[in-house]
Amino acid sequence: MQTNNAQYVVVFTSILNPDAEAYHQWGKQMESLVVQQPGYISHKSFRNPEGLGVTLSYWESLEAIRFWHTNTQHQQAQAYGKKEAYLEYTIEVCEIKRAYSFPN
Repeated sequence: MQTNNAQYVVVFTSILNPDAEAYHQWGKQMESLVVQQPGYISHKSFRNPEGLGVTLSYWESLEAIRFWHTNTQHQQAQAYGKKEAYLEYTIEVCEIKRAYSFPN
């Protein structure tokens, strides 16, 4: 993957509350919603057995990220996450300056 256009990645790192019963349901809802968002490119998620997780979501613009952040259903999921799902989390928004992969 090589890119000349500006792209952005949102790095969402979290520690999951093991008692968050509705977490996977909310996750499935958000996954089906985010793929419909203008400017969304892709995402990848990883979680280890201790509950530490990382989701990388790729976007065409900062405006697209802001639009997703203010989506009503996403805001409901955020509220659930803050109240029940996560023990802690960090969000970082980064501009991708260069990208390359092997094999091309």
